[in-house]
Amino acid sequence: MPAAAFMTVVRRSRACAAQRAVVACLCALRGLVATVAEIPVPVVTDSRLQCELFAAEPEIVTPIGLAIDARGRLFVLESHTHFPKEGYPGPKSDRVKVFTPEPGQRGTTKPTVFASEGLRHAMNLAFSPDGRLYLTHRNGVEVLVDRDKDDRCEAPTTIVKLVTPGDYPHNGLGGIAFSGDGWLYVGLG
Repeated sequence: MPAAAFMTVVRRSRACAAQRAVVACLCALRGLVATVAEIPVPVVTDSRLQCELFAAEPEIVTPIGLAIDARGRLFVLESHTHFPKEGYPGPKSDRVKVFTPEPGQRGTTKPTVFASEGLRHAMNLAFSPDGRLYLTHRNGVEVLVDRDKDDRCEAPTTIVKLVTPGDYPHNGLGGIAFSGDGWLYVGLG
């Protein structure tokens, strides 16, 4: 398995990406003293599920959040700004990539970068009941809008802002979820 892989656990009885129960097992061991052979594969303990490699480097690097929209597209948040080592060769900002299902196929198209401009200390993603993509980062919550439907965010809008004296990634906003009646919940701390 590659040094940074994105694994999925999916229900065997469902083939459509929109219907998959997806659990991310993130193996981001870049920079640690470990060889590829030492990275364990997650063990599925529920007989109704199976584990399969969905994407790996270079298609996806350091995945930390994911959300699936109503069309079955998988949006994955890549972290590139969380304590990068000096000389880190990756992007200077975090990125949201989108994997689009291939009609009639089990796989997806090559991912495209949906959003990256200015994303720093991004933490997670969630779709609202009305289908808008929300992103939490250390200092706020943004709505990522694709007005022209080209799988690229044109207009991120900040809806929550957190101002603190520090800049440590883990003492800010993190988790995000929506209730069935549309309330937005965001974790702090």
